[in-house]
Amino acid sequence: MASGKHIPCGTCMFGDVSKDAWRWCTNCEEGLCEDCEKVHRKSKTSRNHQVISIEDYRKIENVSISQLCEHHGENLEWFCKSHDEVLCVVCVPSKHKSCSDVIPIIVNSANSRQSTALSDLEETIDGTLRNVKQCIKNRESATKEIEKQELAGQNHGS
Repeated sequence: MASGKHIPCGTCMFGDVSKDAWRWCTNCEEGLCEDCEKVHRKSKTSRNHQVISIEDYRKIENVSISQLCEHHGENLEWFCKSHDEVLCVVCVPSKHKSCSDVIPIIVNSANSRQSTALSDLEETIDGTLRNVKQCIKNRESATKEIEKQELAGQNHGS
């Protein structure tokens, strides 16, 4: 996260323009000026992103998440699925020896990303399936309408 008072608009910076951000996109982890935020909210790829004020971002910017065990001072490198708890190398044998589902945090975070990606893919597939079903209904309706018009034309011409 950026530090200090000046948080630039990431989109403008990419275009070699220097503007201060007034919003922060938590998905993109990037500041947005007023103009870029408007575009960001309208874009299909980013319209559902969580955008917060720079003031709110500054509040969470300074929150630090400890990566050390509060009991042993060691790095938190393990995760116990049974207890939903992060662990250090000392915690694993002392408190979670009987737990069969203690895994490295790296594996858990990779699984989490895969799970999120799978969920997003399922949503996309569901949306596509709904669209296909609607297209089929529209096509059937249009076919019936054409058949009606053809029949009316034949009756009118006879």
